[in-house]
Amino acid sequence: MTIYIQDPEIRNQYRSTGIVRGLYVPSDTASCQGILMTRDGLFSAELFRRWWKPPHQELVWNCWAKTLHNEPSLHFILKGTYRDEEGKNIPPESILEDRFSIRGNLLFWNEDKENFGISIRPNKDAIRRFHPFFIEIKGKLVDPKPGAFWEVEAVRKGNELVLVEGKEVFPPFKKKKGKGKGKPSKNKKPQEEATPQDSQ
Repeated sequence: MTIYIQDPEIRNQYRSTGIVRGLYVPSDTASCQGILMTRDGLFSAELFRRWWKPPHQELVWNCWAKTLHNEPSLHFILKGTYRDEEGKNIPPESILEDRFSIRGNLLFWNEDKENFGISIRPNKDAIRRFHPFFIEIKGKLVDPKPGAFWEVEAVRKGNELVLVEGKEVFPPFKKKKGKGKGKPSKNKKPQEEATPQDSQ
């Protein structure tokens, strides 16, 4: 079955959203916090709708993926279940792999380890506020530049996100130089740089 992840609302939207399959098990102290049991591992997780009690079965979840405390381990915020056009839950067997859309600034990359990190922060008009974090992804980018804004499609393989495809959306932001003491040349017009706007 083809997985459809909603297109970004604006070109420079930060996000780390996707589809993950698993059984949510609440903790003994808080039903909105617990673990997600997938077929190949356990992940810390929480419910976005804190009052909701999902059925005790494997489901296909719409989620946000993030990391906590600057650690590479994945943490999932479960927004709700992935449904078909008729509003019915999609059976987990129909999904071949967990898939994610990551959009943010390139924080680092390592050619030897073949991995990179994308920095994600809240968009300006975001309802959900959170501290900036990074997502580590396995794979190699073409012509990576620090600070460039990237859009990445990835799948989950065990405890890692693995690159499927990626593209640079905006080049790195360049700070404009301060005005000098001398007068500007009459023959040259100042050039304005095209830079991405903060989306939330």
